[in-house]
Amino acid sequence: MKYPTDIVTDRGWERIHPGHGLATDILEQDLRDNGGSAPRPGEQLVVEEVWMRFVPRVKRCAQLGGFGCDQDGQWHQHWEGTRPGNGEPFTIVRWDKATNLAGAQ
Repeated sequence: MKYPTDIVTDRGWERIHPGHGLATDILEQDLRDNGGSAPRPGEQLVVEEVWMRFVPRVKRCAQLGGFGCDQDGQWHQHWEGTRPGNGEPFTIVRWDKATNLAGAQ
């Protein structure tokens, strides 16, 4: 797969990049240039560093993490979240409202 690329999660449309510690200004420009446009009122850039592992053959991807893709029920390849240090580092970027951020009061 070529990165960065689009992903769709239960939070909506996002962009995923390989690695951690990436420059925020470059991540924001990529988001704007690839369909994310500008943030709507009340939204801000969210940068989430995660660890993912590759699953080369899966049929019921919803069973991996609770959120299936359009290919759920057919044999396909998938990435799933894992513990820090396992798998590969990725950075997920999206626009989101402050009230939807992890740990927001």
